[in-house]
Amino acid sequence: MVSPEANDLLGRLRKAADDMIDLEVREVDQHHGIWRRRGELIRIVQKTHEDITSAIDAIISSTAEPTLVEGAAA
Repeated sequence: MVSPEANDLLGRLRKAADDMIDLEVREVDQHHGIWRRRGELIRIVQKTHEDITSAIDAIISSTAEPTLVEGAAA
């Protein structure tokens, strides 16, 4: 247990464990970034759906001129 070989094996084991923890931390960070971006995209889809529905309602009821959202294709 006190030989250089045992010390080397224990050091390699410790390094591998530390590397696995670092990998887990990076993976969690990446997941949070993906989940945040997905949430943003879902909110954009919901808002765009709301805008489309409002524009269609305005056209059907003829109560207001439909407006296009900036960046939307005509």
